[in-house]
Amino acid sequence: ALKDLHPSFIRFPGGCLAHGYGLANVYHWKDTIGPRHERVQAYNIWHYHQSRQIGYLEYFELCEAVGATAIPIVAAGVCCQNSPGGQHAVPDDEMDAYIQDVLDLVEFANGGPETRWGAKRAELGHPEPFGLRYLGVGNEDEITAQFKDRYARIEDALRAACPEITPIGTVGPAPHGADYEAGWVFARERAIPVVDEHGYQNPRWYHQNLDRWNAYDPEGPKVYLGEYAAWSSRVRSALAEAAYMTAMERRPEVVKLASYAPLLARVGHSQWTPDLIYFTADEVRPSASYYVQQAFGAERGQRVHAVELDGVAHLPVALPTIGTAVLSSARASVAFTGIRLDGEPVPDARTGIDGDGVRLGTIDPTACELEFTALKEDGEDGFEIKLGPEAPASSITVSFGMWQNKFTVVNRSDDGIGNGDHGPVPWRGLHSGEPVHVKVRLDGARVQVWADGELRHDYEQDLRPEQRVTAGVLSRDADGGTEYVVRLVNAEDTAKTAHVAVPGPATAAITLLAGAGPDDGELFHASPVTPGSLSAKGDDGVDIELPPWSFATAVVKA
Repeated sequence: ALKDLHPSFIRFPGGCLAHGYGLANVYHWKDTIGPRHERVQAYNIWHYHQSRQIGYLEYFELCEAVGATAIPIVAAGVCCQNSPGGQHAVPDDEMDAYIQDVLDLVEFANGGPETRWGAKRAELGHPEPFGLRYLGVGNEDEITAQFKDRYARIEDALRAACPEITPIGTVGPAPHGADYEAGWVFARERAIPVVDEHGYQNPRWYHQNLDRWNAYDPEGPKVYLGEYAAWSSRVRSALAEAAYMTAMERRPEVVKLASYAPLLARVGHSQWTPDLIYFTADEVRPSASYYVQQAFGAERGQRVHAVELDGVAHLPVALPTIGTAVLSSARASVAFTGIRLDGEPVPDARTGIDGDGVRLGTIDPTACELEFTALKEDGEDGFEIKLGPEAPASSITVSFGMWQNKFTVVNRSDDGIGNGDHGPVPWRGLHSGEPVHVKVRLDGARVQVWADGELRHDYEQDLRPEQRVTAGVLSRDADGGTEYVVRLVNAEDTAKTAHVAVPGPATAAITLLAGAGPDDGELFHASPVTPGSLSAKGDDGVDIELPPWSFATAVVKA
């Protein structure tokens, strides 16, 4: 399954796993080589057990076996900010040793047999260097002064000792927010060659942001979209990813690398969804997103061409006009008093652990105000306020301390798939016996959230239309002339005919992913559809039929 993806590269060991749950849990590559029974086992931040049976040697060999470049990720001298007590930096008096470990990893990959770690690689059975070219430094880190100091020291050492390595920086966990903004400022100041953006979003966000890369400076640091997925294993998510990848292909001067994440998940042993490939002890279950990635890997181009789409209308986005206000707290017992909904008093309420929540009343999601005092009585985390209709219609959920009890965040659900809409914003958390006064106001697209009089969220919901039908065209040299690689996404309920206007007679070899509805496909299950092969020809260009909810990659010869 991995080889059939035709991957350009494989990122390892992952994201938060690399910088660890505290400094003692940072991933150290030297613990993962040598006899398997001697390797240092550990837990990781996602609560998995790491046997280290697949370590750095096996990783490099896997990349070699499938023809992929290796992109290892090392901690930037700090642990994950979601560790107990927050982000901690490697102490100053230990930084030289830590930097040397990073340089030793490069030597293990690239050094000759006369070097210490090149000799170790040869001793382990691989005398030839692996030809490492990239090294990621950091992952989704909070952009603090100590992060910037440690990152700069590591990158400076890499540039001096390993000029063949392109360092990859990091700009936070999301395509917006404080760490994203601060990370990009830091990257430009240092002229970091490539930075790792992450973008887990729902399908609507992807269809609304196909022009995102047009705003990036092609002369600045390049983008590695190191982690992204459209938050489900449904067909609609796979097609949204296909549309977004088509947009990335149009801007190769900005987007240098991209990788769906996570790549693999064992059924019954996963803390994160969605994943590209599910597997058990007996079978491999590729998702619909897998077949999208496969199509991009199998057919590539050398040149990008501008595309004009005629007869395509974008899908308008509107706010719902009726819904409900619901309070819930999945991991805590919370009492709500002094509740007023649109100025009217509502009886006191109490939510319990794993309960169904409490419905407060009907609202107009374009003109609503809710306030109350919340007091946690027991449990972990905090509470949520859902405002809007039931799925698949759009709604927002305001979360107070629902993840690690450290943040407030506004999430949005469209087509039954959630998305972070604003935040997370650091917060003191909800603690037993300590009341918090909350007010939420919806005014058209504007969302405002207060806690104890502090305005924590104030933003406009994105009402730009969705680009559900999109195309991209590449070309490449081939025997007998030029071939065109055409990507076509139809994420609508009606069939389309795409006419590819090339001069004279033309033929097309088409790989088509079609035949399922937008909400077919489940987590941990194989894709409800697999690609089929078709052909087409025409006397003046070629017509390609696109069923509803389909993705086609066509190789066109004129």
